Amino acid sequence: MQEDKASNKADDGFDILIVEQDPRDAFALTRMLQSAGRRPRLEHEEEALLQACADPGLRLVLLDDQARRTLKTNLLAFLRRDRPDVDVVLMVRRGDVATVVQGMRLGAGDCLVKPVEEQQLVQSLNGLRQARALEGEIDALRGRLEREGDPERILGTSLGMRRAVEMVRRAAAYPVSVLLLGESGTGKELFAEALHRLSPRSQGPFIAVDCAAIPSDLVEAELFGHVRGAFTGAQEGRPGRLEDANGGTLFLDEIGNLPSQTQMKLLRVLQERVVYRLGSRESAPLDVRIVTATNVNLRESISQGGFREDLYHRLAEFTIELPPLRSRGGDIELLARYFLHRYNGRFRRSVKGFDESALELLQRHSWPGNVRELQSAVKRAVILAGERIQPEHLPAGLGERASAAAGPVAAAPIAAYSLPDGVVPLWAVGQSISAAVERKAIIDALAQTQGDKPRAAGLLDIHFKTLYRKMREYEID
Repeated sequence: MQEDKASNKADDGFDILIVEQDPRDAFALTRMLQSAGRRPRLEHEEEALLQACADPGLRLVLLDDQARRTLKTNLLAFLRRDRPDVDVVLMVRRGDVATVVQGMRLGAGDCLVKPVEEQQLVQSLNGLRQARALEGEIDALRGRLEREGDPERILGTSLGMRRAVEMVRRAAAYPVSVLLLGESGTGKELFAEALHRLSPRSQGPFIAVDCAAIPSDLVEAELFGHVRGAFTGAQEGRPGRLEDANGGTLFLDEIGNLPSQTQMKLLRVLQERVVYRLGSRESAPLDVRIVTATNVNLRESISQGGFREDLYHRLAEFTIELPPLRSRGGDIELLARYFLHRYNGRFRRSVKGFDESALELLQRHSWPGNVRELQSAVKRAVILAGERIQPEHLPAGLGERASAAAGPVAAAPIAAYSLPDGVVPLWAVGQSISAAVERKAIIDALAQTQGDKPRAAGLLDIHFKTLYRKMREYEID
């Protein structure tokens, strides 16, 4: 055994480090790893272990739970701090839950029950490799989005989404105030940030303020700033968010929640392009672009006296309507797969994808919480799923709430998307349609596009894979 150990150390290349106290288990692990094409190395002493962990070729550590407590703690701390690119698999005795929990807290990526079986070991290695690959995909995707000027999660190929993105690109180049309209969870702040990053002000600050989250008695101090002693508790003066955004963009979310008095003062700021801090008669020049957002009908609020009409016209020089998720067809699957990759990497999971029945459930749901609700649903599913996400991994009652989409979706302004006459997107007729109506919509779209399936899927605002599945289901040639 000593000769084996010596020859193992003499081997220049290794990618897996084995920390195993039992010689028989160590030998078995070495043989299994070599059969899988890996290059293992066996170590016991802490100093030699830490030195081996610094080797650039190391990719994984198999750690026995019976190793000394101080050795395990020091080794895991070193890897977490200096080698985050190295995965750790903890080998535990059956039923030792406490060790599993402690190991996961210290950074272990997976746990195997001893005696470790070859199939179990290979599956763990493959899962960790896939998780690393997914992390790389996510980083590459995030980099591409940043290079293109679109913040993370502005993803979509549906007609409504393409139209909204094009409106953002057009508005960004001009010095106009922009009002974003859309339901909660449709990504209004992401679009506001995209406006900023695509504009000539991109080098200036981007400041976001949620008007609904600020108490009404503090909102003016938050926006306009104040001097010392301006009100009880004002121990020192400070600038407001308007001044903080000078040279850049101020995003005011839920603008409909501003009190009437604050609305009047904001209108004056926009007209005069100067700001007065509370308690001061001195003005400061202001060079800021205002982007606002709301999920309420401001025109209705104006008619009821809740919002100033003159301020509305100042803020709504250019309006952009963000489509709800239920009207974005194939984007649901696109976003679901994006979030799957994202949380696979974040949670060190290796869920391969969605079962067809789970995808169908996602497509049928009305998504009242929009992208934010979908993100939470996929996050939960990644935690619960095994190899693939099944319907039971999604939130309870997801399918039962699908019929709620029929009302608001049916009222969607189809003409706004410039669809050819006679073609009705599947989302626009609701989810309670009959198979005959759905079949006719697909046939009409195929006729309009002379059988071009990707274009037909675009007209119907569904993913092309969904179109193929529906064509097989309805026996459409």
